[in-house]
Amino acid sequence: MSKEIHDIAAAMASFASKYGPETIFQGIVHSVDDKEDTVAVELLDGYKIPDVRLKSVIKDGGKILLVPKTGSNVLIARIDGTDDYVILTVHEVSRVLYKIGNTTMNVDDKGYLFKRDNETLRKLFDDLLDAILQMRFTTQSGPTINLVNATTFQQIKNRVKNLLKDDE
Repeated sequence: MSKEIHDIAAAMASFASKYGPETIFQGIVHSVDDKEDTVAVELLDGYKIPDVRLKSVIKDGGKILLVPKTGSNVLIARIDGTDDYVILTVHEVSRVLYKIGNTTMNVDDKGYLFKRDNETLRKLFDDLLDAILQMRFTTQSGPTINLVNATTFQQIKNRVKNLLKDDE
């Protein structure tokens, strides 16, 4: 390609990126890849884009992800004139993931997961309530055999299981 043609092509590309049509598209989520933090999206015209990013930057580390529900509507945008796309908005969320270092918060329809390294908030509550249920006291009449309100603590433990997840 001659220098003149190259210069003209570069000028046209620059003009198109500045003044061309918007590159925001509406589509429907067909699948979610949790390992790659991407989704497959079908645009309204039927064109399929397989690897739409859930976050704009590809690198390990902290992240906040709104994971769309399969079959839900999303708006996606092209990144700087490349063939890469990123989710802008999500109509229905199936999961929210927040991760910094080895601390994770994961929320979905099964409950909440709060985790740091190998410790979860659910396990911590379970261990605490188990220890309470095992408590015995020494009184003037001798040691107690059972907690008077053990049923209440067991009910609390069941409520914790309904709210908190133990793992992803």
